[in-house]
Amino acid sequence: TGLASAVPAVRAVGVLPDGSLVPGQVAALAERLGAPGRMIAEPGELPERWASLLNDGLYVTGGGPTAAAHLAAVLPEADGLAIHLAGLVTLPGMGTRIFGGLRVEMPARGGQSPSPGQALWLRDDRGSWHSVSLGGWSSCEDGYSFQAAVVPPVGPETSHIELYITGPTTEVRVASPLTWWVP
Repeated sequence: TGLASAVPAVRAVGVLPDGSLVPGQVAALAERLGAPGRMIAEPGELPERWASLLNDGLYVTGGGPTAAAHLAAVLPEADGLAIHLAGLVTLPGMGTRIFGGLRVEMPARGGQSPSPGQALWLRDDRGSWHSVSLGGWSSCEDGYSFQAAVVPPVGPETSHIELYITGPTTEVRVASPLTWWVP
């Protein structure tokens, strides 16, 4: 019910344009997850990335073998955030983690995440979308090192990925083959 009352308020202050699809998308997501979405707005169509996560196992935490893949890539800067990737590890019961570093033009404040509002997504060679959440970051000499959780997990059957960073004004993408090591 809080979201339902928030929609008119954010429209009134100009944060949410009248023609925005977001309320309908959130309503569709709420209904898909078993909440009363029609209180927010008339449900619309889910974005492809959201639908893929829901269809392909949003709640899968990891199975399959322990595996690691080399993932050396540097993404173009997006809204003050430059990401350097080092590797990807999948562990049974723990899911997939990406390791790397990032440089932020906007400094982190008071223990908050250094990300100034980017959304990270991964698309595998089968066309399935995976949510990527920065976490486990720590300060280092020229920026931050980080771990990012990937949901649903990526396994050694995946031979190619595309990583997307969507910021307030920019989206960048890097494609990378994966060569796995499975002990």
